Amino acid sequence: MKTLRFVSIVMGMMVLFSCASKNIAIDYDPSASFENLKTYNWVPGTPVKTGNIKLDSDTLLHSRIKKQIENWLDTHGYKKVDVKFADFLVTYYVTVEKKTEILSINDYYGYPGDWGYGYYGYNGVYNRFYAYEYDYGTLIIDIVNSKTRKLIWRGSIGQQVYDRESPEKKIARIARAVDSVLRRFPPN
Repeated sequence: MKTLRFVSIVMGMMVLFSCASKNIAIDYDPSASFENLKTYNWVPGTPVKTGNIKLDSDTLLHSRIKKQIENWLDTHGYKKVDVKFADFLVTYYVTVEKKTEILSINDYYGYPGDWGYGYYGYNGVYNRFYAYEYDYGTLIIDIVNSKTRKLIWRGSIGQQVYDRESPEKKIARIARAVDSVLRRFPPN
């Protein structure tokens, strides 16, 4: 019974983390003009090397990210042109770090949650702690002024990543992440 409860708690944590751990952040230069941005190309050297061999050598990941960014831009009316004629340049960065979450469960009376607090001399001996380690990935997309080479817009998303997903699920996850970030470009 305790094993079943532990498994259900861990599964609940996984669902919670996969749904609630998306962090999207946007920043931009308020003095930049976004109205005339119609054409784009990539910053030469995209993606920037991170020093993480696993990330830097993952050509599948990088080609999927580039394809999804280009698909999004093309679908939203931006045209890819020669770098000399582009209104703006695009680049991206990817990071992955290990994170640990600690979950405290109070199982006074045998139920998860805080059912027993304050009853019958409760003193905290019914708390159980579970540690959950996972990979947290961040995708940063930058829009750069092609003339000045200065950053004018940055969007990022962070969420739990899964190595053991099928290629189709990885592509879909990347597409959702790119859309979540770029739908906020240009700023209103």
